[in-house]
Amino acid sequence: RHLAAVLRDAGRFAVQQFVDWKSHDLLKIITRTLRAAERGDLVLIYYSGHGKRFGNHLCLATADTELDSLYATSLRMMDIRELIRDSRVGQTIL
Repeated sequence: RHLAAVLRDAGRFAVQQFVDWKSHDLLKIITRTLRAAERGDLVLIYYSGHGKRFGNHLCLATADTELDSLYATSLRMMDIRELIRDSRVGQTIL
């Protein structure tokens, strides 16, 4: 929450915070944000929480994460990376 305040106070960033959101809702908003971004934009995705490994994949825990259903109930880093790769955004910090 402190990082959001610093970025908001800097006046150069549109800040959205998502606390205790479910995985599918977070994936939806990340998708929309990246699709709306243009080449000159900078998108910062900051995650503070727990990650779990599923095989060789990192899954970020969300409000609805169930350990026995990680793929269905978490944010998979490979999905976020693919969304970034397929977007027009100029720079992304993750």
